[in-house]
Amino acid sequence: MTHVAKEANSCSDKRISAFTLVELLVVIAIIGILVALLLPAVQAAREAARRSQCVNNLKNLSLGLINFHDTYGHFPTGFDFDTWRTPSWGWSYHVLPFIEEGPLHDQLDSGPSSTNRTLADVLTDAAGLLDSPEIQALSTRVDLFRCPSDTTPDEMPELFGGVQFRLWNSAFPALPDGFRPPTSNYVGSLGYFADRRCTPSTEVGCDNSGVLFIGSEISFRNITDGTSQTFLIGERDEWCGSATWIGSPSPPDTVSRQKGYWTVASTRWNLNHPDDPYGTGASFRRCEKSFSSTHSGGANFAYCDGSVHFISDEIDSDSGGVTHQS
Repeated sequence: MTHVAKEANSCSDKRISAFTLVELLVVIAIIGILVALLLPAVQAAREAARRSQCVNNLKNLSLGLINFHDTYGHFPTGFDFDTWRTPSWGWSYHVLPFIEEGPLHDQLDSGPSSTNRTLADVLTDAAGLLDSPEIQALSTRVDLFRCPSDTTPDEMPELFGGVQFRLWNSAFPALPDGFRPPTSNYVGSLGYFADRRCTPSTEVGCDNSGVLFIGSEISFRNITDGTSQTFLIGERDEWCGSATWIGSPSPPDTVSRQKGYWTVASTRWNLNHPDDPYGTGASFRRCEKSFSSTHSGGANFAYCDGSVHFISDEIDSDSGGVTHQS
């Protein structure tokens, strides 16, 4: 009998302990609280990393533009001064050889029609074929032109917020159906003046107060406010229609579907939340001609000296500002 009692006691000593239901619920609640506290911090850290990458992109693009200046004695044009309403390269195409994208530039620069091809030449050589070498090259995503914080698709959609704009094919019917230019989040600063009708025959209304406008070849000596005080390029996100590195489908007309604003932007309207100075209720259309970002409180800008700064969206937009040049 004594032996049996000892065995029973031995079994009772080996019982496995476990959480009660109350204890389990408490542990789950604690884990939930910790996740709720940590998730915003993780998201903030990720956005900080994306914002840092965006700054690096702007830095590299600005250095590429400065190297272009060192080579040619001036910055590239905001977009080329070609025939009226003919597709034209933007500054972002011209900077390709200076941002380690020389092979892409060379592929577009020469072809069946000629060397030093215009954008119109490239589109004509494509012969309306989506799988042509020209369209394949024009569709190339260049990561340096994308801010990781932006949510625009790699191929720029025709509709933003249910509104149709950035429509390329209607400007050049020879384009193959389904072509969408690759998205960029960086636009050149054309200056304060907007909605100016540029007349190529007289060049009236074509110049501006910034560095990258139609036909511009601005050099350092023209930047009288100083390179460290003058915008070179800045951000534009999905809400304002983003941009593309290719160029503009139908410049210099900046009214019909905002043709001149595919690669450049005006400082006339407030950053991130543009107002409507004309009282027409068209603030969204102003937005697509200006600068914007998904970064809280402002946007990043590269200056003509290669520096990058975060500009608050509380800054006043006026005819002076930091973009003036003469």
